[in-house]
Amino acid sequence: MPEQLPVGAYTHLNFAFAFIDPKSFKVAPMSAADTELYSRFTGLKDSNPGLQTWISIGGWSMNDPDQPTATTFSDLAGSSSAQSAFFSSLISFLQTWGFDGVDIDWEYPVATERSGKPQDFQNYVSFLKNLRSALGGSGHNYGLTITVPSSYWYMQHFDIVAIEKVVDWFNVMTYDLHGTWDSTDKFIGPIVNAHTNLTEIDLTMDLFWRNKIDPDKIVMGLGFYGRSFTLSDPSCTKPGCGFSGGGNPGKCSASAGTLMYSEIQDILAAGAKATMDKDAAVKQVVWDNNQWVSFDDEETLRLKTDYANGKCLGGAMVWAASTDDTVGSAAQAYIKTNGLVSRSLFGGGANPKEEDVLSACIWGECGKDCPDNSLPAQRSDGKNRGNAGIYTGCSDGQTRNYCCPKGQEVPTCQWRGGAPFCDGKCHSGEVQVSSDTSATGSECWTGHKVLCCTSTKSDAGIGQCKWEGSAPFCGKHGRVGEHYGCDESDRYEETYDSLGAGGEEYCFSGYKSFCCTKPPPFTGCGW
Repeated sequence: MPEQLPVGAYTHLNFAFAFIDPKSFKVAPMSAADTELYSRFTGLKDSNPGLQTWISIGGWSMNDPDQPTATTFSDLAGSSSAQSAFFSSLISFLQTWGFDGVDIDWEYPVATERSGKPQDFQNYVSFLKNLRSALGGSGHNYGLTITVPSSYWYMQHFDIVAIEKVVDWFNVMTYDLHGTWDSTDKFIGPIVNAHTNLTEIDLTMDLFWRNKIDPDKIVMGLGFYGRSFTLSDPSCTKPGCGFSGGGNPGKCSASAGTLMYSEIQDILAAGAKATMDKDAAVKQVVWDNNQWVSFDDEETLRLKTDYANGKCLGGAMVWAASTDDTVGSAAQAYIKTNGLVSRSLFGGGANPKEEDVLSACIWGECGKDCPDNSLPAQRSDGKNRGNAGIYTGCSDGQTRNYCCPKGQEVPTCQWRGGAPFCDGKCHSGEVQVSSDTSATGSECWTGHKVLCCTSTKSDAGIGQCKWEGSAPFCGKHGRVGEHYGCDESDRYEETYDSLGAGGEEYCFSGYKSFCCTKPPPFTGCGW
C-alpha cells in the first residue's frame, strides 16, 4: 500500500504502471483497483514536502505479442489524431490525481519480436516533441522522462541524441541484464549470470558517452530484487555455470526466477552465506543445494552509487520500492548511500527539534491545529478576519495555519494585490510569507496576490529571503532546466522550484530561485 512505502529514501516516486487503451488511446489503469490508489499515492506529498509523484505509462508487458496493446505505442506514435486523444486524456489524468510528471516506458520500439515497427525510430521522437508541447501548454510544469533498456540490441532503436533535447532525463534499466531468457540466446545460453553487474553497466554508459549525451540526464537503475536460477550441477555455483531453469518461486513473488529483496533476506536469515563479486559490485548466495540468486545490499549499492557519482550522473532509481520488506530494509541500505540519510525513512522529512520549531513562525500541517507552544497568526484585512491560512499542498479544502511561537509577538497578516491583474507587493515593515492566485475568492488573470505579515522577531528571517524569477519562462535565458539565480550580489540561491512560494503560476521552463542574504538566516533547510 502507498502508506507503507519508505518515502524518505526517495525524491521521486513513480506509480507503475498505467496503460493506454488500444482503441480510444486514453490513459487506462492497469487494473480497476488502481484508481483507488492514485490519490493515496499522490497524497504522500502532503506529509513529505518536496516529494514528486509521477505516473509511468507502459512497461514490458504492454508490448507482449499476445496482448491487445502489443502495437498501441507504435499506433499512437504514428497518428496525430491518436496523439491528440492521448494528450488530452493524460493531462486530465495528471490534473485529476495530482501527479507531477509522466514517464513513458516504451521499451521495444522498432523491435519486431516485441511488436515494433521500423517507423518507430523517427515516430518516437516526434511523439515526444508533441507530448512536451502539450504538457507545456497545460499550465503546469509537468515533467517528462522515458525509460530505456540497457542492452545495445534494444537501445539502438532509440534516437537518443534527438530525444535528449526533449526529455528531462533517461531512466536506464541497468538491471535485468541476465535471467532465464538467456537460455535461448545463442551468444549466451543457459549459464548463470548476475542480473546486475557494474562492468556491464559501464559498457551501457559508454553507449551514451559515444553519442555525447549529458551525464546529468542519465539516471542509473538499481534493483531491489534478484534473478534466481536452479543450478544444473550443484557443485558448480559460480557465474558461468549452467542452469536448468528459474529458481523456485518465493512466497510473495510467486514467480520462478525472481525473488524480492525481502525474500532474499529471509534466505540469509536462515543461515545461507552470501559471497561478494567486487568487480561486478553484486552479491550472490547459494542455498537448498541448487538454488542461486544475485542481489544488492548496502555494500554493493554504495559501490554503484559511488560509480554514478564518479560519472556525474543525474541520479539513481530503484526497481522497485514495493519489493522491499515491511521495515524498509533495502531502503535503509540505500538511504545511507544517496545523501538522504538525515530524512525520516517512512515520511515527514527530517525530524525537526522542538526548539527549532518554536523559535520562528512555520507553516503547519494541512487541516491541523498549530503545534504546542505556538499560535496561529491572524488576518487583519477587512471583514475576512481569522487565522491566516493557505491551501498549498492540501486537499479537500483544508488549509495550513501560519504558526508562531508563544511568548513572542505574533504577527498579523493580510493579502495584497487585487484581481484580476494582480501585482501583489508587501508594504514597508511587512514580510511576504506566501502567495496565491485566488486568495480572498477573486481569481487573478495575471500575476498573483501575496500574504504579507507584520515583521516581528519570529518571522524576520523569512524577510531576508525572496523568490526571484517570473512565470511562465522563469530562467533568464529561456533554457530548459535553467535556474533564474539571484539579482543582487549579496544574495545566494538557497533552493529552487517551479512554483515558488506556493500558489503562484507554474514555470513552463526553468525554475524560480529562493534567494537569501549572506550569512543565511536559516540552516539545515530541506524539502
